[in-house]
Amino acid sequence: MECLRSVTLSLILTLPLSPNSPCSGQIGSAHSELSFWTVGGSEGVTARFGNGLVEVYYSKQYEANRVLLALAEAPLTEAEIQVRTALPEPELHALLISLSSVRLLQRDDDGRWTTSVPVIMDQRIKLIKEDLHPIASGVSSFIEGFFSQMTALYDAVKSESDPPWEDVAHLIIDKFIVDGSFHRAVGALERERGIRVHYDQTQKHITAFFLERGENFSTFGTNWYAFNEGDAQREVYVLHGALFRRYDIQMNRYRGDRGFSSALFKVSPEGGLGSLTSREMEMLEELGWVSGTRLAVPLVQAKTLKALLPLADTVGAGAAEVLFENHSIITDSFDKSPHSRFLDAGGDYLQVCYHTLFSSILEELVNSGVLPPLPESIPEHLGVYVVLGKMY
Repeated sequence: MECLRSVTLSLILTLPLSPNSPCSGQIGSAHSELSFWTVGGSEGVTARFGNGLVEVYYSKQYEANRVLLALAEAPLTEAEIQVRTALPEPELHALLISLSSVRLLQRDDDGRWTTSVPVIMDQRIKLIKEDLHPIASGVSSFIEGFFSQMTALYDAVKSESDPPWEDVAHLIIDKFIVDGSFHRAVGALERERGIRVHYDQTQKHITAFFLERGENFSTFGTNWYAFNEGDAQREVYVLHGALFRRYDIQMNRYRGDRGFSSALFKVSPEGGLGSLTSREMEMLEELGWVSGTRLAVPLVQAKTLKALLPLADTVGAGAAEVLFENHSIITDSFDKSPHSRFLDAGGDYLQVCYHTLFSSILEELVNSGVLPPLPESIPEHLGVYVVLGKMY
């Protein structure tokens, strides 16, 4: 199972799948103050953090987050961490050793503990967003310039059963342009212009960062899932993060359920649900994907989306050039941050900035009317799409 256009991996959501299935997401829970994001495939996670990262982090997630937040902006001794976290000394010592065994923590030359990846506190996220506003504004304006062309192309290639543009605009712009072509083009320009030589070796395996959840929380991603039945395929895209305020993907409880997969193949492009069993209907209703007697989640033909990808790549490549006109803003943000004083190189921090940009760009496109507005309370079905067929 392969997803060439997704770039951010959810450890919890993706590691049980094929190792070639990079998708967007975070480690977190309702009781967590932090979300952990990685960018790349599961092989890179193992290469950078070794085995057992998920188990170690989750076994003491609440306590681990207290330690990580304490170390967010400066190295500390074990005694200083104990004062800040109020964790019992034996428990804290064991936790520090455990987190260092999966390379989330390390010691500096003075024996103090530091994080190995950026832990970005909510107030720091606000400062990063302010730093990057000129880039977000420039990129969103560039994308907006292609709006008429994109909508006209979609209307020209869509089938009778495909939903109207406004129902799929977020999928096409958020996923295939911003978190797809644009992000890939940025990575290519990094390599071409020598930015990646400043990544340390572990960051070349995979980049990673923690974000504190708060009012300034800013990142964006897409989880991708494929379901197969004979030669047929259904793909599900779930947009989430700061834009959609969806941190936990509800459909993960059903992704290995044959009944759920069966339900996906029974729903019709017209939204029909008539052939579903009561159990299949129950699962879709529990996910909030059903409105009355119809499917609330848009179904779109893969061949329709494929016809849009060349234009998406053109827009993404041009938007990346706009970013690089002011790329020094990003490196300056790292240099003036406390993370530059104790973290190796800046590859992880650059990914924080890129994903902050994703959200800021999309927010600007919503505010300008290019993207449909989002309701104050996000329903479970919003930002969820079922693609009929195989994209890649």
